[in-house]
Amino acid sequence: MSSHPTGSRPFPVVMVLAPGLMLAGVALMPAPGTWNLSHLLFLAGTLLMAPAGLVLWRLLDGGGPPWLRHSGLLLVLLGVPALAGQLLIDLVVLQLAGGDRTGMGPLFRAIQASPTFDLLLYSSGPALLFVGLALSGAALLLRGGAPRLPGWALITGTLVMGAARVTDQHLAEIAGLAVILVALAAVAAPTRVRDRQLA
Repeated sequence: MSSHPTGSRPFPVVMVLAPGLMLAGVALMPAPGTWNLSHLLFLAGTLLMAPAGLVLWRLLDGGGPPWLRHSGLLLVLLGVPALAGQLLIDLVVLQLAGGDRTGMGPLFRAIQASPTFDLLLYSSGPALLFVGLALSGAALLLRGGAPRLPGWALITGTLVMGAARVTDQHLAEIAGLAVILVALAAVAAPTRVRDRQLA
């Protein structure tokens, strides 16, 4: 008989699904005719980062300084709605522009002219998600007896992703999300193995 709580098995899946959808969305963005689809995929992955952050927080229990895992989770949960809000604005603005991407510029400039919107949804808010993941990576490094590579990979991926968003480097953004995906998959893998052993 399994000793894990009911419903715990699907949780690690979200740690792969969230960055995987974000990666797929970013990869599709330059492709012709995929603007809406790419943004919807990225939005879905962003929203799933909230439960993925909760699972990561739970897996870090008992390892490393508690303030690191708690701060990491808090920042992830603050960053998710900020980044999701940015993506929703993109989708709404396209509809208001009648589906014409060239007509989106004036609407975007009007939104970003608000210091509050610019701070919360563009310049700082979305970055909290990746800072939170980086703190979780640091907690992974400080967890006794755990492999160190996933922690370093998570920190590296978030740094690359952050730099890519600041410099608008599409390929670097793909690379950063790919490293984050690998890091979170590596953290989730032992849980899946343990679940099979306990079943």
